[in-house]
Amino acid sequence: MTDLHVRPGNPGREESAPGVPPEAARTLMKAAFLPTGVTAGIIVIIVLAVLLTGDGDFTGAFAAVGAGWLAIHQVSLPISGVRLGVLPILATAAIFAASYHQCKKVARGGLELRDAAQLAAAVVGVPLVMTIIALAVVKDASTVLKIATPNFFQAFAWTIGIHGIAAAFALGRSFWQPYAELLRIPGWGWDALRAARRGGVTLAAAGLAATLALLAASLDDIVAVLEAHHGAAAPLGLTALSLLYLANVVVGVVGVSTGAAITIGEGYISLFGFVPAPVPTVPVLAALPVSGPEPWWPLLMLIPVAAGVSIGQFLHSAALPARQAFSAAACAAVVASAGYFLLAVAAGGALGVFGSATLAPLYGGLFLCGWLLLSSSAALGLLLWMSRRKDRHERRAEVERAIAEALAEEQAREQATAEKPETDGAGPDTSETAQKSGLLALVRQRVPAVPVSVTAIPGAVSKLRKNLPGVSKPDKPEPEVDASSAGEEVSAPAQAAPEADDSGNSATDSAAAKSPDNDDDAVGESRDGKADSAHEGGNESDPQDVPASHGQQKWKIWRRKKDH
Repeated sequence: MTDLHVRPGNPGREESAPGVPPEAARTLMKAAFLPTGVTAGIIVIIVLAVLLTGDGDFTGAFAAVGAGWLAIHQVSLPISGVRLGVLPILATAAIFAASYHQCKKVARGGLELRDAAQLAAAVVGVPLVMTIIALAVVKDASTVLKIATPNFFQAFAWTIGIHGIAAAFALGRSFWQPYAELLRIPGWGWDALRAARRGGVTLAAAGLAATLALLAASLDDIVAVLEAHHGAAAPLGLTALSLLYLANVVVGVVGVSTGAAITIGEGYISLFGFVPAPVPTVPVLAALPVSGPEPWWPLLMLIPVAAGVSIGQFLHSAALPARQAFSAAACAAVVASAGYFLLAVAAGGALGVFGSATLAPLYGGLFLCGWLLLSSSAALGLLLWMSRRKDRHERRAEVERAIAEALAEEQAREQATAEKPETDGAGPDTSETAQKSGLLALVRQRVPAVPVSVTAIPGAVSKLRKNLPGVSKPDKPEPEVDASSAGEEVSAPAQAAPEADDSGNSATDSAAAKSPDNDDDAVGESRDGKADSAHEGGNESDPQDVPASHGQQKWKIWRRKKDH
């Protein structure tokens, strides 16, 4: 078991017998026995302190220790014919965290399947043995004390579940990644789990803040409960009991914030309704209302909204594609709601003579899932829209800056070309296509990562020419049309018409197909065809009816050069 961080042995020694190396065995035993031993020691100290301060009999000391171990693992205890099922989940969370921490220390470097199985068996097996011992002690004490034997199946299920889940979480992504790939679980599933953890932490923090605010508003009732008991031991015991049950109250506040109703005995509490019922005189229960719903109670709905927003922010920071981010948000909402369901089941139960307490595990989980899904999707969509809008503005500003630099460089190049003497008699190429191509090349040199299209440049260029100081629009040379060849230009299409009828292919169509400006030539040809038909009919065409476009002028020049 070299994966369990075992130091290599002395090469000079002989090979030891096959089995678990001593260092690996010590590592496993430490991970298995340390949480169990520390928890049992704390229970013993608390039981002795209670018996010594209360002048109690030590006859049931061992039974009290066994009952304490079972209570930490959420095993309900029938005492004097009354079943107590509402047990503090804070102690359960503490032993869960202890097992998780010890397993995490062992599995931090990654484990093989065999080593992971041995670690999980050790972490679960030792607490399970302690549970069996506690059940035996409680059953033996039931013949003397007024305590009944708990349900064996419930005790085994809670023990295996608490420590098994802690070991599974502690193995980490490095262990579960191959199995996730085998099951074809998408990669964003890990981001969804981390987002669910972030949402759960936010939900717990917001619920704790709301609970503390409610307790602060009921401070007079808390003081009255503590003053009702004489001596120093009773107030200290009630304060410690309130701290243990504080997490249960937080779960109830979160359930109420989703819109569900929690029940205590014959009464219930929700955001929009309240039916009072007798409750135990514990200071932490002073947070429960004593009258009708307050006007500010709907503000508690901000608790699940805050958790959903935190999920959306986390997934946005993960830089996932939009579709995967929304899928991860939905998965995180389901996982967080499942966690609330388990906590609500553990936090509720039988409450002795007061009936039972139900923290709405089913409806609260469904409502919480809806809240988280809506708020996380809204927050994620808003953040994605804002980031894309910012990127578009930055990209547009970068392109416009590059175009402005290209315009300035183009103008400087034109001025330098104009100052040079003309050797071949041909002036600089100032046509629109050449300007676009040259400007496009300059822009792409400055912004290589931005997709710049030729069709998107003229609008920005014209805007920048008007706004930039010192940049003037270059004058386009007007093509000269010879008056003597005007008749030939008009009659050329008419003469080419019979040839098109005989051969089936028009010379104008073939020339237009070879021309680089097919669209402009087609427009000019159609307009000249209308002008020729008007001349053949004996009607003179009005120049206003056939406007001289740039494409038409280019076609006339090309036709004149071909005829000559």
